[in-house]
Amino acid sequence: METMDEFFGHIIQGMYSAEKQALEAMPKLVKRVTSDQLRQALQVHLHESESQATRLEQIVKQLGIKPEGEMCMTM
Repeated sequence: METMDEFFGHIIQGMYSAEKQALEAMPKLVKRVTSDQLRQALQVHLHESESQATRLEQIVKQLGIKPEGEMCMTM
């Protein structure tokens, strides 16, 4: 990365990767938890992650970059 624009794009791609990974994992967690309160909290978080992923897709479209980049390793 040589410019701040490239750095920003890289950060956005990492955020998108993290949201997509969360969206893949959370339905599995929702099915496995035994606490209704935890299940409800995970479902709320799942909907929030869906909204975040949609917003990030809009951002990358406006910036003209690909949403897919390196996988977010912190997830």
